[in-house]
Amino acid sequence: MSDFDPSDFVSLADAVTEAQTDDQRREAVEYWQTIPEYKTGRKDAISSGAKVRGKVKRGTGTRDQDELVIEGRGATAAEAADDFEAALSKAEDNEWAQRLRDLQPSEGDE
Repeated sequence: MSDFDPSDFVSLADAVTEAQTDDQRREAVEYWQTIPEYKTGRKDAISSGAKVRGKVKRGTGTRDQDELVIEGRGATAAEAADDFEAALSKAEDNEWAQRLRDLQPSEGDE
């Protein structure tokens, strides 16, 4: 049994990139086709409703800055807050902030 779970990824592109077999890629596509458009970032901005946004920026040097932005959206402020909490929990569970901090420019980028 595989440890691959398409719901662990932020996007279909990420899931497909990390998939190691054609079956896992198919599983990712099938999973992401069931997700509402707004969760994959392809939906236009909502014209009504609420949005909660949290932004953290760390570092001061040009090459020593990282930023993490998490948003929650909903028809009401309570729904937006719930969506934000779910996104924040997923970011914490997947250690996105630490993974972002661990990224280093390659020598050719400096």
